[in-house]
Amino acid sequence: MLRMRRFIIRYSPGLGVAAVLFASACDNASGTPPRSFLHPINHEPLGVFDVPLDGTTVPSSITVAGWAADDRGIREVRVFVDGHPAALAGFNLVRPDVSAAHPRARHGTDLHGWQTSVQLGLPGRHTIDVRVTDTNGITVNLGTRVVTVEPDESGHARDVR
Repeated sequence: MLRMRRFIIRYSPGLGVAAVLFASACDNASGTPPRSFLHPINHEPLGVFDVPLDGTTVPSSITVAGWAADDRGIREVRVFVDGHPAALAGFNLVRPDVSAAHPRARHGTDLHGWQTSVQLGLPGRHTIDVRVTDTNGITVNLGTRVVTVEPDESGHARDVR
């Protein structure tokens, strides 16, 4: 039995999609026909972590916001404070600018913006990370911000609204 396998990578600029074509053929007495299938390559999710800005002084409870999009869809946006899970952000902001810039990630909606509230806790420096995961499980870090919660006169976290 002779087996042949080949992989062909094709890119279609009009569609903006790369694909891998896998073909397998058997030359045997049964005359099994070749099989093939098209497997689109999954792109990493993209987005921006907009708020808060790096190096700013913030209250102990803050809003974290930005946007995310993906060719297949977004499963979740997670916010971490000092390396620990702090919040799961929901898509609750309409962002037609994101749909215009990334039309293949539109999926029938302009709801690409996310925001959530997080508690930073004690006064001092805190690191905020935002990670987005697409529906295929690919996770990327949208960014890291270091912010400072300053104490008030009594040494407690100041509410700097």
